[in-house]
Amino acid sequence: MLMLLDFLHIAYRYMTMAAPAAFQERNQIANDVPDFTETPSTESGMVSPQASESLQAGGMQDVAKAAPEAAPGESERKTAQRREEQETRARVDQLQRELHEARAEHQRYAGELERAVAGRQAIKERASQMQTELRQACAKISDLEHELAASKNALQNTASLLETRSAELRDAQAFLTKVDDVSDSEVLNLVEQLNSSVFQTSASIANAFRAGYGRIEEGEGIEQTYATLASSGLVPPDMLSALRCLDHTQDSIVVQTALQGTITSYTRWLCDTWDFRVGDQPSLLQYIYRRMREHEPQSVGGRWRALSRRYTKAVIGLDETQQIASQILAEHVVTVLLACGVAGAERDILHVVNRRFSRAFSDIAGFALEFQRLTGECVVSRDLIVVTAEAGIAFDASRMIDEWGNPKDMRSSTAAGTVLCTTQLGLVREQGSIGRAGVAAERVQCSILLKPTVVLTTMLEEMWTEQIPSQTTKESSRSRKIEPSINAQEAAECAGPKYMASRELV
Repeated sequence: MLMLLDFLHIAYRYMTMAAPAAFQERNQIANDVPDFTETPSTESGMVSPQASESLQAGGMQDVAKAAPEAAPGESERKTAQRREEQETRARVDQLQRELHEARAEHQRYAGELERAVAGRQAIKERASQMQTELRQACAKISDLEHELAASKNALQNTASLLETRSAELRDAQAFLTKVDDVSDSEVLNLVEQLNSSVFQTSASIANAFRAGYGRIEEGEGIEQTYATLASSGLVPPDMLSALRCLDHTQDSIVVQTALQGTITSYTRWLCDTWDFRVGDQPSLLQYIYRRMREHEPQSVGGRWRALSRRYTKAVIGLDETQQIASQILAEHVVTVLLACGVAGAERDILHVVNRRFSRAFSDIAGFALEFQRLTGECVVSRDLIVVTAEAGIAFDASRMIDEWGNPKDMRSSTAAGTVLCTTQLGLVREQGSIGRAGVAAERVQCSILLKPTVVLTTMLEEMWTEQIPSQTTKESSRSRKIEPSINAQEAAECAGPKYMASRELV
């Protein structure tokens, strides 16, 4: 484009320099040729049209005649000049057209260039704006990345906290759950099976050794047996006196009752104990649970009791508890038999008892340990406890059953009497309730599911009457009568809701 403009500029300068000389020469030639177009005037000052035309035609002829007179070289020179002038004019016209087109194109390109420059400037401004936006976006991304990292960290902490809280909640729900896997009827049925097994076993043993009763009446061995029974608390003093003095060969009901009372007392302890190593004394955990029930909800206390009893067994590690309990039952039975005067060494009698009744002792111990497991480890919302009536307290028909009483006789069911021993376990449901601020509204809500069955001292009086002549009954009774094991104040306390005070558990 620039080269074309330079060429047009040079051509234009050439034309301005050469054209004036050509124009001057052309004008000189024109001046030398006369102007025949002017018509002479007549005398009158007017020429007719025909004359004017004649004159013009004559003038043209004269010119034509005069033209050959010009030099031949001059004419050719002029012709060449005219041709050159025409070519120059054509060239100039062409260059002017090209210049016009070039100018138009230049203007077009200039406009496009201006638009391109404007567009470039706009692009530069947009690029600058986009760079600014890019820097802002990068800064925003950096901030968002920091926020994302912080959010991920917070999320991780929250997830960790959630897992911790979930574990704590699961542990708390284990304490707060009130749904038990064992119903009252299942436990009640288990206690009835235990009582039935104790009754049948006691009756079988009493009848099996009937022929051997009374063989030994005095001696150091039997006195030691009496002392052992008296100190164990399994046989009350009145029953011990009857075992020693009455004849059991004809009627073994007293021996059977003594065996029932002994086995029932031991199974009651076996059902309730937390630690087999402490004997008849409550363990420290039982005292803690007793205090806990006064201040904590039943769900918390029950769950603590279930876990404590479960892991106490794990710590003690007594894998042969049922076998040990069966052996202890056999030893208690042998002691009662020795007190009845059965002859023989204790070891020999124990061997005979184990040989004939080991299966029955194992069943009794199994029932008791199963009761202990169900009520101690599987029941949380309440406490199910086997109970016995303490020997020497007044009979209360609303809380116990007289084994020898007539259920259809209202007088016998309400008659006054003193408890000799318990022959069948009872079952009580205890449930604590919580008031505001976590303080127990009522210490214990107690419901009797099964009354314990007892034998009254009147049974022994009837036995004394049957076996001792009437004239010496009172004297013999006085000589053999043993003072009650509790005083009047303790008996009054046991007559109330604490009738099951013989058990040491809560």
